[in-house]
Amino acid sequence: WRTRAWTLARLALAVLLVAVVAANVHVQDLLTLWRNLVWPWLFGAILAFWAICLFTSLRLWHLLDRSMPAPALVELTIIQTVTGNLIASSAGVASYVALLRGRYGITLRWTLWTMLLSRFADGLALLVCLALTSAVLWGAIEPLRWPVALLISGLATGALGLSLLFARRQQVLAWTRQLTAVNGLQRVPLLGSLVARLADAPQSSPRRPGENAAALFGYAGAIMLAQFVFSYCSLRMFGIVINPGIVLFVLTFNLLVAMLPLQILGGLGIVELTSLYLYGLFGVGETTLAPALLSGRAAFYLINLVTLLYLPLRGWTRTTGAQGQVISAEAPGGGTPQQ
Repeated sequence: WRTRAWTLARLALAVLLVAVVAANVHVQDLLTLWRNLVWPWLFGAILAFWAICLFTSLRLWHLLDRSMPAPALVELTIIQTVTGNLIASSAGVASYVALLRGRYGITLRWTLWTMLLSRFADGLALLVCLALTSAVLWGAIEPLRWPVALLISGLATGALGLSLLFARRQQVLAWTRQLTAVNGLQRVPLLGSLVARLADAPQSSPRRPGENAAALFGYAGAIMLAQFVFSYCSLRMFGIVINPGIVLFVLTFNLLVAMLPLQILGGLGIVELTSLYLYGLFGVGETTLAPALLSGRAAFYLINLVTLLYLPLRGWTRTTGAQGQVISAEAPGGGTPQQ
C-alpha cells in the first residue's frame, strides 16, 4: 500500500503542476498551435528520439561486450524508454532488469553494473553541459548563481569520487575497509553489504579501461546531443524560437530534476513548470511558452507511441526470416548436401 500511495501522491503532484502551467492557457491557443504545426521540425524531433534509443542500445551493446545482437537491445531499450516515459522511470528500470535476466540470461549483478556505469557517464555529460552553459549565460541567471555553483561543485565532487572508485576500485575498497575497521563501522550491516557488492562487481569490459571509458563517454555525449536536438525541435515545431544555448541550459536542468524520485509519466508537470520558470529568466513570455510546452508534452507521448511500432515490426521480420529459412531448407537442393 505504501508503493501505491507514493505513486498516487506523485500523480497528484503531476496533475497539480500541470494545472498551474495550464491556468492561463486557452483551448483555442492549443488548437492554433497544432493547426500551424511545422512538420519538418516534428520529423526532426521524431528522428532525434529514435537516435536517443539507438545510441542507448549501442551503449548497452558495448557494455555487454557486444555479446548480444544489437536489434534485440534496440527492442529492449525501446521498451524501457517508453515504459519509463508513459508510466514511471521505476517501471522502465524494472522492465530493463526483467528482460535482461529473463530473456537473455544476464545476471542481476551485470545488469545493475551497466546501469551504474551508464548513469555515471550521463552525469558527467550533464556536468559538462551545465558548467559550459552556465558560464556563457552567467549574466542572465543571477537568481540561480549560488544554486548553480553549488550544484556544479557537488556534481564535480561526486564525479571525482566515482571516477576514483572505478579506476582504483580495489584500493579504494581496501582504504574503506581499514577506515571502517578503525571507526568500528564494519559492524553496520548496510555498509558492509555495500562494500562487499562493490568488491564483487564485474569489470565493465575485458578491453583496456581507457578505450572502454572513451566509448562510454562518447555514447553519453551522443545521447545528450540527441536529447538537445529533440528539445530544440519540440519548441520549433510550435513556432517557438529560442537561443540554442538557453535550450541546452534548460534541458540540462530538467534532466537533473528528472533524477529525483518525484517525477512520473516522463516528468509530467515538473518539466513544464521548471521550463516555464527557467525560460522566464531569459525573457520568454509565459503566455507564449505555456501552450507550446503543453502541446510539446502531447507530441512527446505520441512519439513514444509511434516508436512502439518497432516491436511488432521486428516480430514480423523475425517471423518472415524464419519462414524464409524453412522454405529454403525444404526446396530442392536447399537441404544439407550429401557427403
